[in-house]
Amino acid sequence: MSQLGIARSNFTRTIASVGVIGLLCGYAAGTSFALAKSSSADIDLPPEGQQQLGKTVGYLQSGNWSKAAETSELAVAGAPDASTCLAALARMDKYGAQANKARRACLAKALNLATSHEDLEEVAFKARQAGCFDLSKEALDALIGSTTTIAKLNDLAQKANQAALPDVAHIAMEKAYKLVNNQPDALDYARQTHNLGLEDLTRQAFKDMIDDETSVVDMMNLLVVLDQYQMPDMQRYLLKTGLDKAKDTEEMYAVYQNAQKYNQADIVKVAQFRGRKMVLQKKVKAEEDGKLDAETKKNDALPANILKKPSGF
Repeated sequence: MSQLGIARSNFTRTIASVGVIGLLCGYAAGTSFALAKSSSADIDLPPEGQQQLGKTVGYLQSGNWSKAAETSELAVAGAPDASTCLAALARMDKYGAQANKARRACLAKALNLATSHEDLEEVAFKARQAGCFDLSKEALDALIGSTTTIAKLNDLAQKANQAALPDVAHIAMEKAYKLVNNQPDALDYARQTHNLGLEDLTRQAFKDMIDDETSVVDMMNLLVVLDQYQMPDMQRYLLKTGLDKAKDTEEMYAVYQNAQKYNQADIVKVAQFRGRKMVLQKKVKAEEDGKLDAETKKNDALPANILKKPSGF
């Protein structure tokens, strides 16, 4: 073959290759748009909403964040419920923080349409993840305000903790504590908050249990419970409170014994001093009561002596 023939053949192959590449690029672009459309087709949006959601995903893919935010708002404008808005939101999750403005439109609409505990819970968590803290707080306030059982609030706190949202867990458990009205529930509350790492709430629960206890002997039983939580400062607080609340030698002796057990030397000395003082006061009172009894018996005998007939009659 001549050199001219070879050159023409190479040129023909080059043109063919460029054509194939062009067709592939066109196919890829068409496929991307088709996927964006098909991804929104299974969401319960009106046709216009589905079209706008497809545009939103397309803008996110191309990095046009401002346009994505505009079309996202149009996409969920006709959404029938919160779950539909959250389904649209899921289409944008993989685009990261740069898609947060577009995601915000879905979350705001979902919050407006939320009618159940589950809706509010999901909006609160997803809004926090999207950096929409104002929407998260609004959803959280509504959620906690509508929850009236300790069990549900505990469940909410557990989910918040799993989602790495400790502040949400804290608010939920604060509300739960307002519903606690007996010691068994308070002990369970302390266990739950301790497991969640909310030590300030655990300490508050134990402090209130100590302050509310009227029997010093029963109060001492909490020392063993506090052993499990490794709170020596609360154990010391309990013993000092027992010193002030002890009403008799039995209660003071309970404080004395437990202060010895927990190596609280200063409290041992005070309990020993106050215990001896109580014994002395009790002894003095008994002696005074004995004298009063004798005097009373003497006074009771006087009328009988006065009424006796004189001798000689």
